[in-house]
Amino acid sequence: MKHILPSLLIFGLSVLLSCNSKDGWVEVQEKPLTESVYASGKVIAAEQYTLVPEVPGILQSLHVAPGDRIRTGDTIAILKAETARLAQDQARQQWIYAKDKAAPGSSALLEAEASLHFARQAYVNDSDLYQRQQKLWEQGAGSELQLLQRQSSMENTKAAWLSAIARYKSLIDQLNLEAELAQSRWEQQQEAKGQFVLRSIIDGMVWQIYPETGSYLGPQSPIAELGSADSFYVELDVDEYDIARVNLGQVAILRMDAFPDQVFNGKVLSIHPILNARSRTFRVEVGFDKPPKPMYAHLSVEASLIVQNLEKALVLPRAALLDKNRVILENGDTIDVETGLKNYQFIQITKGLSKGQTVKVPGQ
Repeated sequence: MKHILPSLLIFGLSVLLSCNSKDGWVEVQEKPLTESVYASGKVIAAEQYTLVPEVPGILQSLHVAPGDRIRTGDTIAILKAETARLAQDQARQQWIYAKDKAAPGSSALLEAEASLHFARQAYVNDSDLYQRQQKLWEQGAGSELQLLQRQSSMENTKAAWLSAIARYKSLIDQLNLEAELAQSRWEQQQEAKGQFVLRSIIDGMVWQIYPETGSYLGPQSPIAELGSADSFYVELDVDEYDIARVNLGQVAILRMDAFPDQVFNGKVLSIHPILNARSRTFRVEVGFDKPPKPMYAHLSVEASLIVQNLEKALVLPRAALLDKNRVILENGDTIDVETGLKNYQFIQITKGLSKGQTVKVPGQ
């Protein structure tokens, strides 16, 4: 369809020249003139998206067919994903193990408590010995060296006991954290059960089903194309040469092969501000003022985005210009003219010629 519009315009121009010229001469005419940006694209259903699984598996069943109306939460497909089920079982076992390990009376905590008790008992014993040695010293028995040795031993065992307390508390915090993380992973895996039953997130229609029942699907393999059943817009590719002349709210004239005798109006809704390096185009979205019914997704569209419109303008066929801004008069003189708006057929003459003047078409 991309080549139809330019071909028709070339044909129309040749007819125009043949009808309004004599021996290769054309007159300056006054007529409406519209300058526009040409673009092509396709119809997109609003909220259109591709339903994909997040886990690999076998497509066990499909619950819809193309053309079916759907509502949010409706089951689209059921996936048999043994790998994900094994991951769920493993996450559950890890949670149970971490929870038991953090529970009072677990082997890890009993071992830590035994070490804590041993460190405390050692400190109590050394504290008693130090107090006895201090009493002896006060009574004039024993040596100062013995007293200092008992004090040093008591301080060392006290430090070891305090360190054991800190390790015990840290172990409890660590085990509780591991249990919480394991529980969180298990809960996430529980939520992942919904990935086996793939549901619609919109009210709309099933536009396309890709695989057949029994097919193996990897993560992100397309299952269905879903979208609105009543709201549509047009996705256009605009050449980088023209994108600077496209603006939000700009009027668009839309034509579709599916409706050959109709023209539809629309407006520019959004301009994606990144160039497609491969096609050298920008993505532009256009909304219908009033879409046709029935409408179908991915219909091809040709669009004219109106840059400027003049109700009256002095115009010449573009083929009548020599070197873009020069014309040949009836007396053979070549003069410069100033131009304005232009489209595929005509160009506006803003200065240098008057209505009714005749100029030669170069090469004819």
